[in-house]
Amino acid sequence: MPKHKSEPMPAFTEPLTVSVVDGEVVINGPAWVHAALEPGAARTSADRLATAADQAKADRIAAAPKKAPSPKPTTRPVAE
Repeated sequence: MPKHKSEPMPAFTEPLTVSVVDGEVVINGPAWVHAALEPGAARTSADRLATAADQAKADRIAAAPKKAPSPKPTTRPVAE
């Protein structure tokens, strides 16, 4: 299949709704997200979605501003 690059859309914050209807996995979501998948296609899609979600989370963590390291406590000689 050819790969097409398109402009990214704003990401939804609402998760998809998933149900089973007549032996098919039905996915509904915000806006125009609607699909029905056979069980095998649904399982493969779920695995791909989980992998992509893990990568997206890692990308966000990597892109987050780094916190400055906490200063090390200084020790001072105790006066005798």
